Amino acid sequence: MKPEDASGPWWRRGSIQARILFAATLLLFLLTFPENHTEAEDAYDYAWNVERGGEALFHSFHLLYLPLMRALRGFIRPFSTELHAYPVMAAVSLLSGAAAVAALFLVVRRLRDTGVALFAAAGLTFSYGFWRYACEAEVYVPASLAALAAFGCAVRDERGARLQAAAVGFSILAVSLHVLQGWAVLVCLPVYHLLRRRPRRALIHLLGSAAGIAAVYGTTAATGRLFFTAGSWQPEGGLRVASLLKGIVGAGQSLVAGNFVFAFPGAASAIERMFPYRALSEEIFMGRAGPAGLRFAAAGTLVALAVAATLALLTEVRSKRGGAGAPWSAPRRAAAGAVILWLTGASGAVCVFEPGNPELWTAVLPPLWMTAGLVLPAATPRRRGTRTALIALLALHNWTGGMAWIAGGEGDYHARKAEWVVENTDSQDKVLTADNPVFFFYLRYHAPARVVSLQRLAEDAFDPAPPPGGYTYVYGDVFAPPESMGIRFPGRSTKLKRFAERLRPAVEPVASHPFGKIYRVRESLEFSAPGRYTGM
Repeated sequence: MKPEDASGPWWRRGSIQARILFAATLLLFLLTFPENHTEAEDAYDYAWNVERGGEALFHSFHLLYLPLMRALRGFIRPFSTELHAYPVMAAVSLLSGAAAVAALFLVVRRLRDTGVALFAAAGLTFSYGFWRYACEAEVYVPASLAALAAFGCAVRDERGARLQAAAVGFSILAVSLHVLQGWAVLVCLPVYHLLRRRPRRALIHLLGSAAGIAAVYGTTAATGRLFFTAGSWQPEGGLRVASLLKGIVGAGQSLVAGNFVFAFPGAASAIERMFPYRALSEEIFMGRAGPAGLRFAAAGTLVALAVAATLALLTEVRSKRGGAGAPWSAPRRAAAGAVILWLTGASGAVCVFEPGNPELWTAVLPPLWMTAGLVLPAATPRRRGTRTALIALLALHNWTGGMAWIAGGEGDYHARKAEWVVENTDSQDKVLTADNPVFFFYLRYHAPARVVSLQRLAEDAFDPAPPPGGYTYVYGDVFAPPESMGIRFPGRSTKLKRFAERLRPAVEPVASHPFGKIYRVRESLEFSAPGRYTGM
């Protein structure tokens, strides 16, 4: 186990290097913070629940994330009464992302050398999924930080109850932020202690963490606030070969940006045919709105990255043949075993649950790069050159192929589609949409009107009559909903079609947007099946 280098120059101390790395990473995230949040699947739903205290505030998948964000916003609001939840949550992700990079650096540096630790930290920083979600109001990066902090406490050799208690505390927090971290802190961390021949520490950590997590969930359930997502048809996942293949695609998208692919019409059409149940309107619009020349630059950097990765692999193999290298220390062997277990277990969980979703793979990136930092041999001049080139090309490609496409707001599908409603409605109005849930979340968060998703409503539960003193506006997607929603929910689609056929004669167009028209329900409404509104 490497000491802190307290006797050397101050700039070689791990704590100082970690602080510099934190500041540099935070600056990178701030400078590249995007205007286009099309890829934010749940961010605006989270922000809405934080502001309104909705029923999903204590969600079983991420039990304490939204309550903690609500408490933080409540603490800050006296100093800034106009502050909304979204920027507060995005700021937490920015700080968590920079801290997670620094934490991974410290863990690897404690077991290896500074060069390998910097390689692992840079790899995490510039992986597209991590870079992207560190700039988003999402849960994955803060949860990963808590798990990395727990590992950081575990790999320190100092005895005493304080470090062990901190590891338990961070483990409870990690699972309370997102259940995906349960494998890391409840299985892999005790395995690390067992591999270090510390069964007592392993047992204390497991029992303490499990008891704390049970207490958090049990208390929430006892108050009746524990929220479970209603079951829905999931076309991915399960124990099948297709899940593995889709997992490779999802993991690849999280590691290497693929936004630029949607700028090639043939490729976009092929992806739509491959994933007909996925709503890809946002990605296709982003691709069409982006600068045409950038797609070729992104394709070039991807080819260069593939060549660099191949050369780096060949360099590692050839170097291996030259000798076995220095023997591994016991802490390194134990940490490598535990982190590889973390990597494989988390990957398996995502493959079973939703393998094609790149955002879930964001939680797998920290153990991936920590594994690289622990397993790769020490740097030689040749290795250092190939690794530096690899990281540089990863950063360049994930900018030209990913972050650059969302840097501006012109390609934001949700913002462009919602623009008229946001600017021309008020709190007395009502808006109907049948687009995918992500657009509904965006519109509900930004529009002053009450927004109703017909995809989330029973057929006989809605009266489209204009509210007192206001209007009912109807998006064209009510009459032509996304095909992907019809594939995922055929029964719901049939009911929506019947509703739309009855509603069509009662509306008139009032505005257009890049994706269709917006209608207004006539004040002299004659609707064949009025009902009671119970919308969301």
